[in-house]
Amino acid sequence: NASCFGLHSLSRDKKWSTWGIHWMSRWIDQQPKPNETKKIRKDLIIKGTTTGDSTPRYDLISRIGDVSVIVGQTLQARSDLARDIAGKAMIIVAVAGLMLVILAVFAVRSSLSPLRRIEHALKRRDPTDLTPLEVHQLGLAELARLHAEMRLIFDQLGYPQNETIPQLFARVEQGGGIIPAAEVQATHEAIIADAQARLNEAFDIFPIADVVVLPDPFGGFYIGPSFDGTRPGAFYAGTANAEAYFRLPSLTYHESIPGHHTQIAIAMEQDVPSFRKIVHFTAFVEGWALYAERLAFELGWYDSDPHGDLGRLQYEALRAARLVMDTGIHSLGWSFDDAATFNRENVGWSVGASQGAAGRYSVWPGQATAYMVGMLQILAERQRAQDALGARFDIKAFHRAVLSNGAVPLSLLDDVVDRYIAETQSAP
Repeated sequence: NASCFGLHSLSRDKKWSTWGIHWMSRWIDQQPKPNETKKIRKDLIIKGTTTGDSTPRYDLISRIGDVSVIVGQTLQARSDLARDIAGKAMIIVAVAGLMLVILAVFAVRSSLSPLRRIEHALKRRDPTDLTPLEVHQLGLAELARLHAEMRLIFDQLGYPQNETIPQLFARVEQGGGIIPAAEVQATHEAIIADAQARLNEAFDIFPIADVVVLPDPFGGFYIGPSFDGTRPGAFYAGTANAEAYFRLPSLTYHESIPGHHTQIAIAMEQDVPSFRKIVHFTAFVEGWALYAERLAFELGWYDSDPHGDLGRLQYEALRAARLVMDTGIHSLGWSFDDAATFNRENVGWSVGASQGAAGRYSVWPGQATAYMVGMLQILAERQRAQDALGARFDIKAFHRAVLSNGAVPLSLLDDVVDRYIAETQSAP
């Protein structure tokens, strides 16, 4: 209650400390004072009770008992008072300390240039040595690659050469079909079942916990299983509206198998310290989920589904565009409309969705860049292991090495892969 009192007062009144001290003084005034206690004890000893004939009669044992009760109550009151004062003093000190920390943070932030601030944000989410301008250029390069890959499939489907990205993806949406809202959950479940059946093509480590699809008005996110195994992992799918099919396979792979569920549930089941089971380094966790989308393509899961493959490429283009938009906003002076227009023209999202994306990157520097940076790092580590091991490289063993350590910073992923390479080379 004391804690709640202090915080409530802080939010209610800037002069909370003065008000709080006044309240405490009033409360202290109401407590028994030492002189009052002495008077009570004197009255008990000197005064007696009277019988019907008004003759004082003293009962020493009764008086001693009464004195003991009063002394006990007084000591308890003093103890409670001291504890209460100490508690409130701790609140005052804690809040004052917090305010000093906040002021210090704002002082440091205000002393940094916008470029330095985004550098700090990028390193917090993506612990690499890339500068904001290098991240920006990386995004542009990845977009050029992805647009070229899209063009190959657009040509296979007979789409016009002179249409824009938004126009072409409008065709993809219609060509892939629309899933009624009532069938969206079942469609995700069917994709998961197929992925589960084919997972052993690239994995020899699997989560014990199951994953289920749960309906949600918005959807598009995953919640891990419980530690005690009583609750499975859950992919919350948006089921309020009909959905274009071409987006569903990659979204499902990202959020469930072989993406978030595979990585997070396996991490929770490892014999490692608890913090390593639950900590989520954004670049690793989101990088793995984007890697899972790419892995599904590499394993041939899109071979008979060109519309689903274009959905994968659009999602990957979104992650590449984030590198450009985030650094554009926070390093290069882009406006909100600049970012929204860039997303619309290069990813093919609607105007409203592109504005929502620009809003997210504006208020959450660095977070959205972690997806692509993380995936590219995992791919680079895999290529390094392939180059070092040659014919001895095993994709299943590589995935086991990456997943069995829980989420790690990208700077430590090098060490994980180094150990995998060394152990494989030294094996008979």
